[in-house]
Amino acid sequence: MKRKNRNRLIVYSLLCVMSLLFMSNGGCGEDFTIQTYRVTFENQSGDTIYYAAFNYFPSNKPEDSHYDLQESDIVHVLKNGEQDEFIEAIQEDDTYLCVLVFKKETWRKYGKEGLVKNKIFDKRYLLTHKELQPMGFKIIYTSDTQSN
Repeated sequence: MKRKNRNRLIVYSLLCVMSLLFMSNGGCGEDFTIQTYRVTFENQSGDTIYYAAFNYFPSNKPEDSHYDLQESDIVHVLKNGEQDEFIEAIQEDDTYLCVLVFKKETWRKYGKEGLVKNKIFDKRYLLTHKELQPMGFKIIYTSDTQSN
């Protein structure tokens, strides 16, 4: 049994090394560069909010009715006047930063499970690198802003 595990470990190690070499050489010859950016998210709504931030790639950009918060996503809490910073990997024109905002009342009424199941959110930001850059990579949430 030990020999079988050892052989399996060798095969997995070789696969990992080959994958790393493939990726470091550009994969299939495409120029694929992803930069990381520090994004600031500020709450100026007058109340405590909950938010989740994640990336969408061009092949699965959500339509207005699409929702992709998963039970496993981390949701952050921001009191009024507070801000949070996070690092996002955003490919210049091919990645969308999605920030979903939930008002305190919405969070209390449905809870995370209900929000995921019923596809509910109060505000969604869906921004590209080109849209974030002139904003200085800073998103300010106010309760009366329109969804992107």
